[in-house]
Amino acid sequence: MTISTKLLATLPLLIADEASAQTDVWVDPIHGSHASSGHSAGDAWRPVAHALASTSAPTTVHLLPGEYGAASGETFPLVVESNVRLVSPDGVEATRFVPYQAGLNRVVDLRTNARMEGVEILMSPLATLMDGVRFSGGGTMEPI
Repeated sequence: MTISTKLLATLPLLIADEASAQTDVWVDPIHGSHASSGHSAGDAWRPVAHALASTSAPTTVHLLPGEYGAASGETFPLVVESNVRLVSPDGVEATRFVPYQAGLNRVVDLRTNARMEGVEILMSPLATLMDGVRFSGGGTMEPI
């Protein structure tokens, strides 16, 4: 096998590794923009729906503090695909989804192996919070 043959044989492995690499993007409900790259807190996207539509799994979407709702351009329900995480590093005290929309019956649709962490959801009592979600605590998981 020549050097060029070895390189060609290795190329598909390099492409596969790059395609499966974890992506991190940031969303800011106050200062974010569609025109930003989304690749840092200082160059964050807005809204979350834009970040979810602009990336592929595996991805972690870092939610910067603030309220995510109509005022920040958010549309619900948010569809979080498999192997995508929505994470608020600042926790529920700082990051809220405020999905007050007429006729809204679902806020978040988490697909298989999708996760959402550290987000408070304020909503109408008539809406379905999430479908297909398991809440965990103390090492056990119970479906709701």
